[in-house]
Amino acid sequence: VMMCVALLLFILFVGSLLGFHVFLLFTAQTTWEVSSKDKISYLRGVPRNVYPFSRGPARDCADFCCRPPPPRGYVMKPLAELRVWSKTETIWENRHYVCC
Repeated sequence: VMMCVALLLFILFVGSLLGFHVFLLFTAQTTWEVSSKDKISYLRGVPRNVYPFSRGPARDCADFCCRPPPPRGYVMKPLAELRVWSKTETIWENRHYVCC
């Protein structure tokens, strides 16, 4: 019984960590950007519900898994465009409720 409980806890923690990192992969973020978004200079002014480097889950995953890193770095969209994008409704944030 104790081994089953230990196995369940292990699967729960590892599964949670895997889920979090899949979310990061699909939104083109790093753990640093998630945990310190307010302290990062290039992310100041970016709305909370916008991921400035994301190009969609499929393309982000392909970029991460199949392509070499870009030589100069990433280009972020202008803040005005990101603010307009943040006004769109998503399943997580809309006029009825905000999740997370």
